[in-house]
Amino acid sequence: MLRLISSKLNEAIFSVSNVLSAQLEQKKTEFEWLKSHSGFATKKDLEEMESRIIKSIDNIKTVSPSVEKAVKKEQIALDKLDNTIKDK
Repeated sequence: MLRLISSKLNEAIFSVSNVLSAQLEQKKTEFEWLKSHSGFATKKDLEEMESRIIKSIDNIKTVSPSVEKAVKKEQIALDKLDNTIKDK
């Protein structure tokens, strides 16, 4: 008799556990869907955006001196061309 009660109790606990696991998975799925469709950002999303922005700024800082040199070279060439045209 005790064995039967124990078996029924184990089945009931297992059944409740399965229902709770399924509900938890459903809530996770709903949360992920809501997050992707709501426009709200999580802390992790914001940290990833911050990281990408900082990398972009670092890339600009790295490239900026090269661009400035190229612009100065072109400006000198344009000035020479302008002087040549004025002299004629």
